Amino acid sequence: MTTATKYVDLTPRANSHHRPASAAPGDLLSARPDVVLAAAGLVAIAALVPLRASWAAQVVLLALVLTLPGVLLVRALRLPAPLTLPLSVPGSLLVLLTSGLAVNTVGPPLGIEAPLRPVPVLVALELVGVALLAIVATRTPAVDPHYGWTRLLGRWDLLAPAVVPLVALLGALRLNAADSGSPTSGVVAAGTVVTGSLAVVGAVLVLAALVGGIVGARRADDVLLGATLYAAGLAVLWSFSLRAESIYGYDVMTEFRKMIETIDAGWWNAFRPGDAYGAMLSVTVLPAQLNALSGVSAEILVKVVFPAVFATTPVIVYALCRRFLRPRWAFLGAALLVVQPNFGQQMPGLAKQEIGFALFAALLLVLVSRVASRVSQAVFVVLLALGVVVTHYSSTYFGIVILGGGLVITAVAAVFTHRWRQVVMVGLATFTLVVGAGLWNTTVTHSSSNLSDAALGFEVSGFDLLPNRAIGDDLLTGYIKGNTTPQISAAQYEQLVTGIYGTDRRYILPVPDAAAYPITDVGTAAPVSIGQLLVGFGLQQIAYLMAGVAALVLVLRRRSSPTERLVGSMILGSVVALAMLRLSGTLAAAYNQDRALLQALMVLVVGVGWSAQRLSSWRPRVTTVGAVVMVGALFALNSSLLGSFSGAGRINLAGGGEDFQRFYTYRAEVTAARWLGDQAASRRQVVYADRYGTLRFLLGTGRQVGVFPELVPKVIDKSAWIYATSANTREGEVRSQTAGQMASYGFPSAFLDRHFDVVYTNGTSTVYHR
Repeated sequence: MTTATKYVDLTPRANSHHRPASAAPGDLLSARPDVVLAAAGLVAIAALVPLRASWAAQVVLLALVLTLPGVLLVRALRLPAPLTLPLSVPGSLLVLLTSGLAVNTVGPPLGIEAPLRPVPVLVALELVGVALLAIVATRTPAVDPHYGWTRLLGRWDLLAPAVVPLVALLGALRLNAADSGSPTSGVVAAGTVVTGSLAVVGAVLVLAALVGGIVGARRADDVLLGATLYAAGLAVLWSFSLRAESIYGYDVMTEFRKMIETIDAGWWNAFRPGDAYGAMLSVTVLPAQLNALSGVSAEILVKVVFPAVFATTPVIVYALCRRFLRPRWAFLGAALLVVQPNFGQQMPGLAKQEIGFALFAALLLVLVSRVASRVSQAVFVVLLALGVVVTHYSSTYFGIVILGGGLVITAVAAVFTHRWRQVVMVGLATFTLVVGAGLWNTTVTHSSSNLSDAALGFEVSGFDLLPNRAIGDDLLTGYIKGNTTPQISAAQYEQLVTGIYGTDRRYILPVPDAAAYPITDVGTAAPVSIGQLLVGFGLQQIAYLMAGVAALVLVLRRRSSPTERLVGSMILGSVVALAMLRLSGTLAAAYNQDRALLQALMVLVVGVGWSAQRLSSWRPRVTTVGAVVMVGALFALNSSLLGSFSGAGRINLAGGGEDFQRFYTYRAEVTAARWLGDQAASRRQVVYADRYGTLRFLLGTGRQVGVFPELVPKVIDKSAWIYATSANTREGEVRSQTAGQMASYGFPSAFLDRHFDVVYTNGTSTVYHR
């Protein structure tokens, strides 16, 4: 049984009895309501910018700025009307990046010292918006102007999904209130079903929305299904990003500093030798523009706005899947993206990648879409590819791998079929990514140190097959565990760092009797249980198998269209790349395999949905039940929903444990870090902070050089400063990682009390010095 390919229609259809009224002469609103409403939107942006101190104006401004420019861009290029909604946010990002980079470049020569301030940014955006509006107005509308957008206002059913992220938001804030006093180690703070926590209720609502979308897909249209996916994705993202008094995440600590620097300066310096983060417009120019236009702080942008932008990615993936699949199986594919553990836990802490992934998903959608004008499609492909280049380097490199695999196989097939359009488009996208990355990272920003580091890794370590496989583990066990950082005992870690300091850091002078204070094990993680891993790992492998089978069929089947063959070949390339990342320690160090999986899933889920759709023609009920079980089980495992009953799990539902210590940042910890950074003597001496303390110190000071994570008495310099977080002082735990080895051990309070003085404390964080 074959299914004809078709477009997703994320715009609501007009009532079948509706007949558009004839426009009266000179009645512009009746003739072109799209033009009038767009013009009104541009005027509203200009009128509201002076009022951006009001929170209501901020909400409206962000909604307009992140959607209206994209709508105009899609309409100006005359892309199919059903693509307007899924591409509105990525298109707006392109307009913002283009106008922001332009005003940042031409502003200083024209005497504008701070071009990323409200007036220059607004003028640049309005000029681009007016130019696009003029193009739209001079062209005949591709569809009846009464079709679509205005009818969204009458869709009261779309309000139901909006409840899901709202509950997740309130649940995260309630947990924060419970955790603001002191963390309860290993215990869920107001986060159990028994206490009726909104956080757990929010997680249950997400699960219900995803399962309900699969079961009820036949009775819902694409608009409602897209809204459900957006609501579920946003709820998951907010449940993590809002969990902390300060910034949530790991890489985002560095990204946030770059944002603040650009916003304060009102200008972005493109010369960034060795500074890959500072070279990305997603964490420099873009947040400076949004701050200038809306008045929203960098912290709110990171915690609220960027996750709201990234939540469009599952909707775009749904539109991509609907190019080939019926609604139920397209929804399954997009839902598999939302239930990944790294979707919620990692992405809110990776501002740059949230923007890069949204643009890359849009690039895939445009590549597989039927666009009447090849020129328009090519222009949008080039713009999206360049957008990925300037927003995130790793997404660009892995995107080249995904598209490159599709290009090779599709080109070989075109030799026999003589159908070259898809080859040209994917070739153009790949070429733009390669050349754009080369020029941007070398000639423009000089920030290509990440590539040289990866090359050096291969030169030193080679392929490095499963480097973290424990002694006695066979290859299968090592593959199931993946390239995870091994946990060693306190004694082993002390021996490791003592050797390193004795060889490479001889300038460190410990106190004479430091050896009398050995570190001890505490909170050592339980060994990895293969039985626990098999459920989640097995479901993932079933999904990979389904995607792989679909890819082979689509590539080898004679009646496959060029677009189907392109998707199949990209799936095959992605599967091979993911296997290499899991096997090779060197590749895994170059690009985090969890993030690579999320990027690859944008095409892999098409194969999963395709296989499920084929199976449903044979056993429809069994296939539907299997889809529900797969999505439900993966979400329950990866969201820590099951762990909420026992008090364990991730930070979105827990008030203690390793995940909490890693990601929950108290404002008092940042305050202590800033105090330490302001001490002139500390800038000339070594600072010690454990693995997660270094993140707080970086957030507060921006300093990375001269900060050591080894809180081991034998290697602490007698003139050092020691920065201790709440996990160190309240729970007595230290987590450090050195030379690829992780250890959890007791905080050396007895040693510090004997040989160092408390020079600062605020009840949450403490600073020691002699």
